[in-house]
Amino acid sequence: MSDKPLIVTAPRSRVFRGEHTTPVVGIAMHLASNRLVSVGHEGEVVFWDLKTGGRFSKTCCPHALGRAVAISPDGGYVAVAAQSPHVLLWGPDEHQMDVEPLGLVGHETSVRYVAFHPTHGFLVSCGGDDKTMMTWHVKTGRRIAAVTFPHCLRAIAFHPIQNLAVVSMSEGQDTGSGFVSIITFTKEGDVLEVSKLVEVHHWWIESIVFSYDGQFIVVGGSSGALKRLSFPELQVLNAINLPAHFSDAIALSADSRVLVVGGDKDLIYFFNTKTGEMISVLGTFHGYIQSFSVSQDARYLAVNGSRFGSPILMDALKDLRGVPFSPEQAQRISEQNRDGDLSPSILDFGSPNFGNGPEPTFIQELPV
Repeated sequence: MSDKPLIVTAPRSRVFRGEHTTPVVGIAMHLASNRLVSVGHEGEVVFWDLKTGGRFSKTCCPHALGRAVAISPDGGYVAVAAQSPHVLLWGPDEHQMDVEPLGLVGHETSVRYVAFHPTHGFLVSCGGDDKTMMTWHVKTGRRIAAVTFPHCLRAIAFHPIQNLAVVSMSEGQDTGSGFVSIITFTKEGDVLEVSKLVEVHHWWIESIVFSYDGQFIVVGGSSGALKRLSFPELQVLNAINLPAHFSDAIALSADSRVLVVGGDKDLIYFFNTKTGEMISVLGTFHGYIQSFSVSQDARYLAVNGSRFGSPILMDALKDLRGVPFSPEQAQRISEQNRDGDLSPSILDFGSPNFGNGPEPTFIQELPV
């Protein structure tokens, strides 16, 4: 990574209004198919038009679990993890979501996380209490493989180049230390190898992200502390301390120099990935930020909203650079009681004419 100074530019927002009546807890996007999919706390699933902000369609999936929505790399399939032991799957002829989804049955308990392989397109689902990861053939709904781990699964991240993934787990659903394991897949989705578990965090790991060259991962836990680990050695390179209790949502800029973090405060934080220095902070999100979704070209970042907030989409992640700011000011703002709607929206870091929503503000910008 380059050591040049980092500067973050302020984005504008585009707001998707009028559909969600409960907090949005899961979000995914696909640029080529022009879609944003958001999942509400009580199971409402909305397809949005990224260009216009209009609704394609809306349905309700009772007990859909937050953070568990994904779009296949070709844009043809959408998967949602359900509170029941099912993965709900919409196929390419069901873009309007006006038909019942296919229910993929196999887990014994609720499904916590779903993700599509970024190249080969097979689906991976992670159970919670059943401690089982499953892979699925999306065209047929056939289960390809199943692997049971000793701990509760929480998330999975795919290597950007190799046919590998890192899965995270904890000793309990919301307790215990955080472990990771490296999984090797075939291109068809079968499992070739599972590495031994490595304890990498003293609290459970809620989120994982790979650098765009695959040389390291960043894991976020329940304590707010993040760790950057070498890959595949899984050795700690540096720690990143977040002034919040949880770091549920993490993403990287296209050059992996800037780490973007959301959690239980109503702020998005920007860090120098290599040094762990906090660069800047963005306010106006009004609540718990639980998940990010990064576009395939690493330009856009979708951000969910929670009880007091709105999902957001940031433009031009590849141009992110950071500026210093005052953590004390950020803390004061995060403690304020602020209201907000439940509407998804888009942030733009690049175009001054983008969007129709209020302009988010940085807490403070100081000279580098």
